[in-house]
Amino acid sequence: MYIKGIKLLIILLSIHVLYAKNLSLLDVENIALNNAPELVKSINKEGSLLDLSISESRMPDPKLQIGVINVPTDTFSLTQDNMTQIKLGIMQSIPRGDVLSIKSKQKKLLAESEHYNYLNSKAIILRTVRNEWINLYYWLQALKIMNENLVIFKELIKISESIYASGKTNQHDVFQAELEFSRLKNQKIIINEKIDETRSMLSEWIGLENAEKLYPDKLPNWGVEFNINQFKNNILNHPKLIQDNVLVNSKHQDVKLAEQDYKPEWNIGVFYSNRNGDFTMSNKHKTDFVGVQVSFDLPFFTKYKQDKILASKIKELNLAKDNQHIDYKKLKTEVFKVFAKYKRLIEQNKIYNSQLIPESKQFAKSSLIAYKNNQTDFLTVSRAYITELNTILEGLKIKSEHKKIEADLLYLYEGNTK
Repeated sequence: MYIKGIKLLIILLSIHVLYAKNLSLLDVENIALNNAPELVKSINKEGSLLDLSISESRMPDPKLQIGVINVPTDTFSLTQDNMTQIKLGIMQSIPRGDVLSIKSKQKKLLAESEHYNYLNSKAIILRTVRNEWINLYYWLQALKIMNENLVIFKELIKISESIYASGKTNQHDVFQAELEFSRLKNQKIIINEKIDETRSMLSEWIGLENAEKLYPDKLPNWGVEFNINQFKNNILNHPKLIQDNVLVNSKHQDVKLAEQDYKPEWNIGVFYSNRNGDFTMSNKHKTDFVGVQVSFDLPFFTKYKQDKILASKIKELNLAKDNQHIDYKKLKTEVFKVFAKYKRLIEQNKIYNSQLIPESKQFAKSSLIAYKNNQTDFLTVSRAYITELNTILEGLKIKSEHKKIEADLLYLYEGNTK
């Protein structure tokens, strides 16, 4: 009879999923990526840096100079004195060395770095969402299995009551069945709590309304062959490591920029001076003036300025190289660690599917038959069904963890391909 109850429960769950407007994993991934502020921030920052790279390559704007010089203080007349002039000039600053091209290249490199930061952030979001999706699958399947076992233990209560009524056993068996049934109900409460927690985690990425629509009923198939040699050979293509390499190149530009401080910065100006009025003695018109002015730096005292700045930039470059090496070691270690777990889970999954789960089911079934024939006690039956339940849940956990490890491997590999 309990089998009919289980089938009815499965049908009800299927109807619930059907009317829940279930979202696929691909839907969830797209929603998460489209609503991630981290990605929008990276896109805007990259665009800003590209705009700056154009701006940095241009000469500074010229400066217009307008003034009056040598005005007599007794009358403030512009025509009284021969030296009074109305001056108009234009000044142009010429940056030192190759500063313009270096700054422009540096901004382009920073924009490129932000692009790979975007790819890495995207891969992290996908990994996070996929892991939470798999977690939700596990807890929903665990709830389904728990409901099936509640039906089984409800039937066990009836069996124990029937055998007790026939006088073949004592009431202790009934109490034992009711106790195990209550424990399962408590576990169901915990599972429902885990489902709510997982939906809450997903709601951070896709919103609570979308999270409530999720009822994953199967594990994802990535369509990727996971080979450790392939991962080792492609690890340098990971966006995090490419970003590190770009940042190292950016620090090289900082060093080049500091080297330009040893070169002079030029300022060139042309001016025109107008003098109003006539000479008082010769009644001759005053001549206007034109002039050219050049100024430039004299970087003679470099010990405590240019030398220190250059030394600082070289240290920053070495620090960027160190960070690059550290990130490479971390990712390489993670590849070996994840692959080791991946292989172990494959082996465990085979054992559970081929041996442990079938054997636990057979043991539970044979224990119940023996109990009905008064060949064993109810505690053995109870433990057998609890063992079956735990074994099925453990097998489900291994299958889910196996897929989560694959999601981690996808992060390590596909970050540069998405």
